Amino acid sequence: MSQPDDHETVPRHAEATPKRERGRPRKPDAMTGAQRQAAYRARRKASRESVTVTKNTTPVAAGYDELVSERDRLREELLRARGERDEARLDLLRVRQERNETRQRVAAVRSTEADVREAAPLPDAARLLAAVGPDETGNGDKRLVVNVEYRAIAALNRLRKHFSLPQREVLERLLLRIDHMVIEALGNDEVSFNRYIEWSDS
Repeated sequence: MSQPDDHETVPRHAEATPKRERGRPRKPDAMTGAQRQAAYRARRKASRESVTVTKNTTPVAAGYDELVSERDRLREELLRARGERDEARLDLLRVRQERNETRQRVAAVRSTEADVREAAPLPDAARLLAAVGPDETGNGDKRLVVNVEYRAIAALNRLRKHFSLPQREVLERLLLRIDHMVIEALGNDEVSFNRYIEWSDS
């Protein structure tokens, strides 16, 4: 038994009282870690929903058949395009051949006409300088100023003196006579005749 003035002696009942642990006191129904993990797995399994995913894909065989069909169609179009190209080339060759044949015929006709003109006898000077009919067009005179070679001037002087004609009349008769000869040589060639006449005012 301790004295009233003894402050160092610890009573017995104080030594028998257990010391309180730090933190919150443990509940009597508290679960262990293993129990908590098992409960978590059970809740997760119960809440899990079964989901089925269906992936729609084209079968490989069907896709291959479509590609083969498309390839065949493209081949047919290519063959058809090549056939049309070959036909166009043949048409172009035919047109070129016809054009060349036409050119050859035209060249032959021109050559024949040239041979005929060369073989035709030239009229004598008196016929070339024969009098021509009066001008019935009523267009009157038109001044012509042109320089020519000296030998042409000399020939003109000789002709006017030989036929006793003025220079103007010698030139007019020669030009009109030769013009008439050209028109007669054209014959029934209407295209050449019209082209020749159109040159009158050029």
